Amino acid sequence: METHALRLSGTKNLHFANAPFPRFSANEETPLIDFSQDYSKYTKDVDFLKAIPSQILRNGAYRFMCAIKRWNKKLAKQPSRKKSFGKKSVLVTSELFSINGNVMHFGNKKYPVGYVAINAHNSFEKPKMVCVSVDGNRWFVSFCNDDGLACSTHEELLDSHVPPEEDYLLTHSVGIDRGVKINACVSNGTIFVYSIEEQRTLKAAQDKKKKYQKQMSRRFVVGPKPQSNKYFQAKASKQKAERKIRNIRANFNHKSSYALANSEAEIIFVEDLKLANMTKAPKPKPGENGEYLPNGAKAKAGLNKAILNNGLGQLIQFTRYKALKNQKLVLGVPAQYTSQKCSQCGHIEKGNRTSQSDFTCLKCGFTDNADLNASKNIRNDGIKLLRSGHYHSNKKVQKKARVGRCVPCRSEVQSGR
Repeated sequence: METHALRLSGTKNLHFANAPFPRFSANEETPLIDFSQDYSKYTKDVDFLKAIPSQILRNGAYRFMCAIKRWNKKLAKQPSRKKSFGKKSVLVTSELFSINGNVMHFGNKKYPVGYVAINAHNSFEKPKMVCVSVDGNRWFVSFCNDDGLACSTHEELLDSHVPPEEDYLLTHSVGIDRGVKINACVSNGTIFVYSIEEQRTLKAAQDKKKKYQKQMSRRFVVGPKPQSNKYFQAKASKQKAERKIRNIRANFNHKSSYALANSEAEIIFVEDLKLANMTKAPKPKPGENGEYLPNGAKAKAGLNKAILNNGLGQLIQFTRYKALKNQKLVLGVPAQYTSQKCSQCGHIEKGNRTSQSDFTCLKCGFTDNADLNASKNIRNDGIKLLRSGHYHSNKKVQKKARVGRCVPCRSEVQSGR
């Protein structure tokens, strides 16, 4: 399966709306709402919903139902309300669009919308549904298309893979250590880091985002009076800067993941980082007189920003689905003590890591780059776990991981590569 993303032109007047988002419960036995596609009960006293085509409301209810089911199965996070800003999307089924050559027409006789020019990067058949999304002033159409190529799942590859000898695994597997200074360091000596031009462009986009956020704060009007055009101009500029930042990260991670998935390694071991826990804000420390004591929140915020700036989770997500296409495995390894352990003798001591980039074993005297030593430990630990049958006996844990977007389900038609 392939996900096609088409760039649209002349779509400033293309507008859709999503179905309402009521409260819900994680308990399927006592839900607060009915997880069906019945949306009529939400449109009785809401005038703007009555002006929306019934097909759009039906599709919105369908997406909501699928999101609830995926959440209950622990395949996705809890659905949240759509905010008034940021990226928006709507599912459009075949009765509301048609394709004629390089032109896609939207709407029907009752709700004529218009047409847009499309630029497809591959041949495709007419889809049954498309996802129309808007990000700032950019519009996109995405859908899935079956290319006829079979793609094995992670579990199928794991079942068919018989762990060979340790010497073979040492030469046909790699370990990846992810960090702040170096995005990814591979055990074979390869490193992936932002280029000087990418760092400069990323810094400029972040400065612009901060600038326009201040403008939005100054121009914000409190009360019933509508916001000014200047406020919306600053908002559009901020969204453009945010999109630039996302594009730089995604472009870097796509290139890095492509190089990893097409390398000679048959198995890729990555440290199983809990990024959500790593980027949590520190808890406040209440004092005796009702005041709060210093808790290092400012320093932690800087570290969190540096971690999120590298897109460490996105890199592995991209690597997983690209590796699956090449019949390769990506396996997680516990990250405990990988930066403190010597890759030669296995001695673990906090003092082994003398600095951010230097590693010196206090037992055998082995010296190496700290990130490179950690990547070798990840590879060695992964080989031991694989040969012991750890991954075969814990396949249920692997099933919860999102493999990627090469084969999205019906409710997840999104733009991507």
